[in-house]
Amino acid sequence: MLTKQELEDLIKAWPDENGETNDPDTYFNWLEKQRRYFAGVVWHALGRAKIEALSERQKNLLNNALERLLRKKTVFEITDAEILGQYEMITEYVSPLWQEKVVSEFYKKQKFH
Repeated sequence: MLTKQELEDLIKAWPDENGETNDPDTYFNWLEKQRRYFAGVVWHALGRAKIEALSERQKNLLNNALERLLRKKTVFEITDAEILGQYEMITEYVSPLWQEKVVSEFYKKQKFH
């Protein structure tokens, strides 16, 4: 929770319709706090096993998907079900591990020919 002064500072620092802020440090510090908080929400929603099982490609794709979600909603509006949905979309449809392995093997064979 923000103090009254922090909230007033954030309101003053909020970007205008052109995306410009008169206090970028305050605004970007607030954004970073929101991202750190959201990382904890994601960790709680998915659990350690799911996160550690992701490939690098899947991590990048999931991060991008969650960033898009954060642009549409606040951290507090995003549900665990939405986070899990993004995870399932990436791991089951966009870039499943079996598919990554097949593609990797294909490229390895191409190097030998």
